[in-house]
Amino acid sequence: MTALGRRSIVVPAALALLVVSGGCASTGTATATWPADGVQTLNPGWERFFKLDWQSEERKGKPVVTGRIENLSVPLARNLQLLVESLDEQGKVVNRGIVPLNGDLMRSERRYFEVPVGKSANYRVGIFAYDWTRLDCG
Repeated sequence: MTALGRRSIVVPAALALLVVSGGCASTGTATATWPADGVQTLNPGWERFFKLDWQSEERKGKPVVTGRIENLSVPLARNLQLLVESLDEQGKVVNRGIVPLNGDLMRSERRYFEVPVGKSANYRVGIFAYDWTRLDCG
């Protein structure tokens, strides 16, 4: 598999609407934080390493969240998982799902994603977890 080029990922609805309840093991070195009021990323500060642009829209009359993720500085990101949350009018989480993005993401690489979601007033998307690997030359 080549690390160059753009790969599209369309996530099945069953994965996109997976509700998180309880703990989850990380394959990386980050420690999970599970506050009483919700789920948080396993990798705090991910915003320094990745750019995430997304919007909600409809495909064939059904709501989806679409967007692009770009690896800004991590040599090789693996096991990327998005946290997609549906919010009510007051901004409270009414549903959440952890969505795996298959494949590796090299530095400066971008990837498109499309996640089916339930109808909601608003959404929030972030990176739930990722592992990173250094690329050693020679």
